[in-house]
Amino acid sequence: MSGSRYGADARAWLSRALDDLKWSRHNLDGSFCREACFASQQAVEKGLKAYLLAQGMPIKRTHSLVRLLRECLAFDQDFSGYLTTCQTLDDYYAPTRYPDVVAAAEFTLERSEAALAVASELVNFIQAKIQEKLGPES
Repeated sequence: MSGSRYGADARAWLSRALDDLKWSRHNLDGSFCREACFASQQAVEKGLKAYLLAQGMPIKRTHSLVRLLRECLAFDQDFSGYLTTCQTLDDYYAPTRYPDVVAAAEFTLERSEAALAVASELVNFIQAKIQEKLGPES
């Protein structure tokens, strides 16, 4: 796959991450707290994968935000401030999807708003890093 192909793929994944942030907000507006947390986790997962694609790395089949973040750190230490965010959002993958997975905490409106806030911050950070690497979208 050529570098330009990775760039196009990175932009496509970033677009989906931004859509997931909107999906999270929509869920919050409807008081679907568990679903809002899941959408926030998904936004960050897709954002991190977009960043790695922009670096010329192929997509890894993982839902672990911490694992993806560690791969991003190999390219940019500025990601180091987001470890706690990724650890928190990692906990929102399985229990928001599957009723037989016990959640460590209840999915409240406050928790969902916080998830969206940190996810938005990280995705915006990633978007800036991708634009820095690839230039503005034409």
